[in-house]
Amino acid sequence: LPVVHPHGYLRLGGGPVTQLVLGEDDYFQHSRTPYAWPDVILIGYLSQSTCVFVGSSMTDPNVRRFLRLGRPVSSHRHFAFLPRSIDEVERDAMFRSLFDRDLEILGVRPIRFPLRTRENGVYSRIRELLDLLVTFNVDSEAIWRLVDSGPAT
Repeated sequence: LPVVHPHGYLRLGGGPVTQLVLGEDDYFQHSRTPYAWPDVILIGYLSQSTCVFVGSSMTDPNVRRFLRLGRPVSSHRHFAFLPRSIDEVERDAMFRSLFDRDLEILGVRPIRFPLRTRENGVYSRIRELLDLLVTFNVDSEAIWRLVDSGPAT
């Protein structure tokens, strides 16, 4: 799976230096550059592949713009893993519902997962959910077998 870091990447052990987008000024300058390589790559992936967003709030205006531009020409479905608070109040639930509906219009299926306690790893469920998503994309009947088998013991 290719992983794209459009705002730059710092390797732990060192490596090639890439331009980092850290502040609002950096972001604004980056977004004004026509046909910047991250934009071209992102548009290509969004229009020709199924994309999975992990660790993204899905509020980035450029990503949303590219999703909107690619929607009419792409038949590919995208997915976004987004956390869901366990103790969500009604107002937050309504906002989340509207936000998720907006993502659906952009061609992104939100997959909400409950955050776990810090001791269990707050995002520990993502790996399991990614495995299920991969299995489902390879074998579309797998999800129904999982549902029919009942909860795991």
